[in-house]
Amino acid sequence: MTAYSFYALEAFHVHARGYILKPVSTASIREQLQELLEEEPQNSLQLTIQCFGFFEIFYQGKPVKFERSKSKELLAYLVHNRGCSCNVRDLEAILFEDDLYDKTNIKQISVFYASLVKTLKSIGCEDVLIKTRNNYAIDIH
Repeated sequence: MTAYSFYALEAFHVHARGYILKPVSTASIREQLQELLEEEPQNSLQLTIQCFGFFEIFYQGKPVKFERSKSKELLAYLVHNRGCSCNVRDLEAILFEDDLYDKTNIKQISVFYASLVKTLKSIGCEDVLIKTRNNYAIDIH
């Protein structure tokens, strides 16, 4: 909601919905809310990531179950990085914060990643993961 129409372009860049110009009326608010309620989901997968409070992934409104808590933690860190890639050494420092750099931990990261792929594949969402040589990321588009 704003009094300035020139902010509309900026609102579209951040994918805002329900843009209302002042003066605001009850009818305009109801109209925008109704449009939001009737809106068809753009992504038929209906994958939702909750980052505030507890980190949680929902598929079609139900929490996704992870075989390994470290796999979920790995995904949380990739989401936190918003598409920027993380090398294995950075992930090792995050997932095993009190341990020194260790080849066993590095191998474990591969295990966690494979488990994460398996979990996301079970709901048809494995393509959000990006893996290159010794780097991991998530596709945010």
